[in-house]
Amino acid sequence: MYEEVKDYLNTKRQEVDKSRKKPVGAQPSPWAFVPGEPKENFNEVYPGILLGNHFIAKNKEELKRKNVTHVVNCAQGTKFNQISTDEGYFSDTDIKFLGLQALDIARFPMNKFFQPAADFIEEALANKGVVYVHCMSGMSRSGAIVLSYLMIKRGMSVMDAVKLVRDKREIFPNDGFLKQLCELDQQLQQQR
Repeated sequence: MYEEVKDYLNTKRQEVDKSRKKPVGAQPSPWAFVPGEPKENFNEVYPGILLGNHFIAKNKEELKRKNVTHVVNCAQGTKFNQISTDEGYFSDTDIKFLGLQALDIARFPMNKFFQPAADFIEEALANKGVVYVHCMSGMSRSGAIVLSYLMIKRGMSVMDAVKLVRDKREIFPNDGFLKQLCELDQQLQQQR
């Protein structure tokens, strides 16, 4: 399943890459793949779920305009590639906050956050809320969390969740997160 999901994401990435202008002299590299940033700061990938980057995450006025009631920061922290928002940052608003101190590296155990984040998102949506789920770029960490929500709470397979979200936003969870999502898929299938 892992290879199938990764192939799907790579195929979609290539379709997006063909539509983008490349600098003169830019050559594809067989050695490394670094996906391009999503075109938008955020996208609604499922009713009530906005998936995006750190720019909007720190803009309380923009979050208010988008009727955001809950924020999931999948890159909480003060170090490189992290965003320093917490409950205190939103204390002057009605926004509820969940911080996940996740690193965007393949060996990071993102699966420890799947259930708590899914419960938080589900509670928000059950109360007609709007959730902004983000990391730095809105591609890997936050993408994995939204996918896990759709699998746990909406009964989707990993492939169905990937297709649904990928049609709305350029996501690309790292290899470790993809493997953990595929393991979650197997666990959920056994429970059904």
